[in-house]
Amino acid sequence: MLCLYLIFIRLPVMIVTACICLALIYHWLSRHFLAKKNGRTAIR
Repeated sequence: MLCLYLIFIRLPVMIVTACICLALIYHWLSRHFLAKKNGRTAIR
């Protein structure tokens, strides 16, 4: 029973963390490609 409880607590946290990570990666990639498309070197 405790295992299920821990899983149900951790699952939303993991999903939120994954979403934040994906959003950051997407943001970085889009900035990188936009900078490349404009002919400037991307900072970071």
